[in-house]
Amino acid sequence: MKLLILGATGPTGRHAVDLALRAGDSVTAFVRNPAALDDLADQVSLATGDATSHRDVSAAMAGQDAVVAALGRGRSVVADDFDESIRSSGLDWTLVYPTRLTHGPASGISD
Repeated sequence: MKLLILGATGPTGRHAVDLALRAGDSVTAFVRNPAALDDLADQVSLATGDATSHRDVSAAMAGQDAVVAALGRGRSVVADDFDESIRSSGLDWTLVYPTRLTHGPASGISD
């Protein structure tokens, strides 16, 4: 499967990249800073752009089978516009909006 992963350099996105590669998927990582994935340069394709740009995201989705968006819900993403561009793409998609994920065991406690 040709899989586009947005937010590929963050903890959640990086985990999605690792899982996709282990599953044998062809991964395109959408990043602001390609140097952040230098260690995977021989395993993934890179699409550089701005996740808040409908044009950049749409261009990166071309030719993909599915998209995984693992972007923080912070100030960098206008959620409604971003969600709509992915939902209307015709691709299979998954949006991940972690509010507070850690690498530790589940605690059942939230702030």
